[in-house]
Amino acid sequence: MLQQALDFVLDPIYLRIVIVTLLVFIGMWLLWKTYMHLSKKNLFELHRPKDKDATFWNKAAYWLKYLLVLPLLIFFWFVIFVVCLRVLTLKTDPADIMFLGIVLISSIRIAAYFNERMAEDLAKMLPLTLLAAIILSPSFISTNIRIEDLYVFKTEFMRFAKYLLFIIVLEFVLKVVNRLIKKFSASQGQ
Repeated sequence: MLQQALDFVLDPIYLRIVIVTLLVFIGMWLLWKTYMHLSKKNLFELHRPKDKDATFWNKAAYWLKYLLVLPLLIFFWFVIFVVCLRVLTLKTDPADIMFLGIVLISSIRIAAYFNERMAEDLAKMLPLTLLAAIILSPSFISTNIRIEDLYVFKTEFMRFAKYLLFIIVLEFVLKVVNRLIKKFSASQGQ
């Protein structure tokens, strides 16, 4: 009787529950941080130097942020989205998955300039779908995730480079259009 009670209390299922619960929580937290950050128009602060007192280096640092650092950060999320899509759609061609990934990321970034709340809703759509698939079918992970599937990053390097260039141009265009709209709105308000 005592052994049965001890076996019941010390069942290895508890350790498994703790580990899986922590993994799901960590995954949800990372996804939440990712989509909350990705959906903001200004992903990090670097104040635009005033034209009258800005040095060349201040202006260069500002534009470097938007032309290099920001696109690399967005590209990182693109890679995460591609991995999520790859897990969800194992039989789809990697080029199609990457195309869908860049379309999703680009749509989220455009939405961030239009309405950050809308961008947030778009950004959480894919991670929550992946989480739902994993929760509803725990065997989903073992049957759909294979290390070989991640070799797409090695074989599709040029496509990744093109998409990175697209992100750089998109962010530049969004920033310029946003600035023009602000100037136009300010001139209309005077």
